[in-house]
Amino acid sequence: MLGPLGCGVQTGAGAVMRSFAAPAGSSVLILGGGSVGLSAVLGAVVQGCGHIIVVEPIAARRELAVRLGATHTIDPAAGAVSEQVRGLLPQGVNFALDTTGHAGVLAEAIHFGGADFFCAVHGYDAPEHVAARMELLFGGFKGASLPTLLRRANRAIEDLKKNR
Repeated sequence: MLGPLGCGVQTGAGAVMRSFAAPAGSSVLILGGGSVGLSAVLGAVVQGCGHIIVVEPIAARRELAVRLGATHTIDPAAGAVSEQVRGLLPQGVNFALDTTGHAGVLAEAIHFGGADFFCAVHGYDAPEHVAARMELLFGGFKGASLPTLLRRANRAIEDLKKNR
């Protein structure tokens, strides 16, 4: 039962909580609503992010993202993702995490951010022309931090239950 914590949860939550160290009130765009992306949502909730946007083509995953604390979801089939993001936040987002592994998504990701934009990718190497403006991420929390992650995740879940 704790197996997924060793990879997807630590990577997603760790990206937001450790690699980004996203401050309260900041905006986070999460590309992909699988285990890493949804774990990033939980990390963003724990950090107190003001805007948590998940881009995911599967409706059930978008619905789960909202239940976990996403403030907005985007269906990429509804149009250009960058335009949809700018429709929500004209100034762009502070942070973006791409968990999809699709080069086209990564290439578009550089258009999501504002002046202090930080983007991380999980699962592949970035092309040189894109990597120039990005930091690469290959994990966040490590084993020694697992108790901290579990405590924070439990607090976030309890907070979500109280606010329903």
